[in-house]
Amino acid sequence: MACEYHPAPLTQPLSTARPAFNAVNANGTGGWFGVLDLSMDQGIAATVNASCATSPVPSLSNRPSTVSSAWDARSSADRPLPVEGADRGDLDVRSGKGAPDHTYYGSTSSVSVFLEAGSPPTKSISHADGVVAATDVSAATSEMNDIELGGWIIGQLDYAGTICTLAEIYVRASQVSPVATLVPSESIRTLETSYTPLAFSKIEQRRAARAVTENTRQPVTIHSNVSARTFIGQFTGENLRWEFLGLIFAWAGRAAMSDVALPAGFTKATFAQRMMECSNSCIALHRQQATSSDVLAWCLYENLVLLTFQHGESSHAAWRRLGDLSAEIYALGLHRGSERPLEVPPFLVQARRKVFHASYTIDKVIATFFGRPPRISAHYCNNTLPFDIDDSAFLVGLPLTHAALDANVWNDDGRFRPATWVRVRSINSQLKEKVLELLLDPDTAAKSTKAEELLARSQDTWESIPSSLRYDGDCGISTLPTATGTILLMVFLEHLQNEFQLRRVLCQSQHDLTRRDSLLEVSMHILTTAMGLPGAATKSAELQKDQTWILLHFAVPSAGVLANELRLRTQRGEPTPPSTSRSQIIRQVSVLISILEAVSWPAEGNSDLCDSAAKTLSRILSDVLDNAVPTLANADYDWTPTSPLSMTMLTEPNLDLIPNWSDFNWTG
Repeated sequence: MACEYHPAPLTQPLSTARPAFNAVNANGTGGWFGVLDLSMDQGIAATVNASCATSPVPSLSNRPSTVSSAWDARSSADRPLPVEGADRGDLDVRSGKGAPDHTYYGSTSSVSVFLEAGSPPTKSISHADGVVAATDVSAATSEMNDIELGGWIIGQLDYAGTICTLAEIYVRASQVSPVATLVPSESIRTLETSYTPLAFSKIEQRRAARAVTENTRQPVTIHSNVSARTFIGQFTGENLRWEFLGLIFAWAGRAAMSDVALPAGFTKATFAQRMMECSNSCIALHRQQATSSDVLAWCLYENLVLLTFQHGESSHAAWRRLGDLSAEIYALGLHRGSERPLEVPPFLVQARRKVFHASYTIDKVIATFFGRPPRISAHYCNNTLPFDIDDSAFLVGLPLTHAALDANVWNDDGRFRPATWVRVRSINSQLKEKVLELLLDPDTAAKSTKAEELLARSQDTWESIPSSLRYDGDCGISTLPTATGTILLMVFLEHLQNEFQLRRVLCQSQHDLTRRDSLLEVSMHILTTAMGLPGAATKSAELQKDQTWILLHFAVPSAGVLANELRLRTQRGEPTPPSTSRSQIIRQVSVLISILEAVSWPAEGNSDLCDSAAKTLSRILSDVLDNAVPTLANADYDWTPTSPLSMTMLTEPNLDLIPNWSDFNWTG
C-alpha cells in the first residue's frame, strides 16, 4: 500500500527523484516550532529557603564508571547530554549535532518558504561558546549502570527544597499544562519530607533507588471510586516511582528561569540543564521496567516541552521524544478515550482527554515544522474534548454538574483555564491535520479544490469558537495578564497559519495574481500580529522564550513570503495590492530583522535560528533594493540615491526600529 504522505521511492522513475534542495542540513537551517506555556507571569515566584540556596554542588569525580549494556542501548534522547566537544556519535540536542546529515523538510516547513523562491536560509554562525554546555554530570552519568544512575538521581534530591518550590511555582502559574493543576502541593512536597539525601551514603542512595525501581514495577490501581489524591498517592512518598520523579524534575526545569534563589554554584541555565538530565534519566530507568502509566505520559509530555525550551526548536531529539510520547499515548489507549467509562474515575477521564489533546496539538506543531507526517492521526482517534472546567473541582470532589457548561461543554463564566486552551488549540489542530494531509500528499490532483474547501471550513471552525477566545485586533488584549493575552493572540495566529498554508497551495497550483495578492494579505496580517505581542519586553526569560518562538514560527515564514514575492514583483514590474504596499513590506520585514538580531544572543536556545532568519531576510531585501526599478507600481517609495533608507538600516541591528514594549500593560 502506498504511503498517504510519501511516494514509494524505489518505484518512481529516476526523472521524478526528489529535488536535492529538499534535503537540508539541520545545522544550516534549523526550524521554528514550540509549545507555548507562558507560565512565568511576574509576581508569582517565591523565595526558596536559605538552606536550599546554599547547598553545594556535589562532585562527580569519584563516581565509578561501570558501563551497563542496557544503558548503552538507550536512545540518546534519554541519556544526559554529552559534554561539549566529547567524541561521541550521540545526538547533541543543543546544536543539532548527531542529527541526520540530510534532515527532511517537507512542504509545510518554514524552510520550504525560502526554498520555493530559490532563497535557501543562510547558514548561521554557531554560537557554540555561548550555548549552555552540559556539566560534568553528563560525562559521569553516561558511564553509570542502572543502579549507579538511580543512586545519582536520588542524590540530586539534596536540592529537594528548591526542586519542590520550583515545581509548585510551575503548577500555580502554568496556563496550558494539561495536568499540572491536578497534582496537589503536598504530593510534590513528599520529595522533601520523605527523602533526606544529605544524610545518605552512596549505599543508602542506591538502596533508595532500588525501592523506587521496585515501586515502578508495580501496577497502578484504577477503579471508578478512586479519588485524585489517592491516585497520585500511588506515585509519591513511600510509593515514589521514576515517572513521577521525572515529571517533577521537568516542572522544576520549566520554572528554573523564574526569580528563585538557586543552590550555590548553579545559574538558572545550568540548573535547568541539570533538571533536564535528571528527567531524561528517570525516563530511561522507567523504560527498563516495560510498564505504562498515565503519569509516564504526563512526564513524557512535559519533558518534550522542556527539551524544546532548553535546546531550541530545531533539536532532532524533540522529534524522537515525540515518538516516545505518541507510543505511550497509543499503549495507554488514550486515543480511544474511555471505552469503559464506568471503570475510570471522572478526574482521570478528564486528565486523559487533556493529555491526549495536548499531545495531539504538539504533534501537529512539530509535524508542520518538519513537513513530516504526524505521529498521532485523527483517523484512528475518537477521544472527545475535555470539559472546560478546573482540576480543583476534582481535588475537592465536586460533581461535574457543579460546573456551568453550555451545550458545547464550554464554560460560560468568562475565565481562562488550562482546559480552555487545550480545547481551542486541539480544534485548530484538527484542521491543521487536514492541511498537512493536503500538502504532504504526493498526489497533486484536485489540490486546489480541496484547499478552497478547507479555507471555508477553517472560517466556519473559527466562528464556532466562543467569541471570548477569538482575537480580532480590538478585544482588550492589553488589559489581560501578559501570559493570557499572548496565548489568546497565539491561538489566532494558529488559525491564520492554516489559511496561510492553504493559500500557498492555491498559489502553487495556479499562478494567479489575485491569489498571490490574497497570500500577501494573510502574510502581512500574520507578521504584524506576531510583532504586536503584548509585553514582549518582559524581564521573564520564560516569556521571552515563548515570544521568540512565536516570531520564528509565525512571523518568519510570512516575512519570507512577503520578501520573496516583493523581489519577484520588482523583477517583473508588477504592483503590490493596496493593502500590502511595497513600502509597508520593506518596513515591517526590516523591523522583524532588527528584532531577530536583538534576540539572537548566545545563551538563547533559538539563537542560530534567529540569526539565520535575519540574514536570509536581509539578503532578500538587498536583492529587492539593488534591483528596484522606479515605476508607477512602486511610486509610494523614494528610490532616488538620496533616499534616507540605506542598506545599513536593513542589514545591521537597529534597535530604534523595535517597538517600545514598555507601552504595553504588563500587570493586566
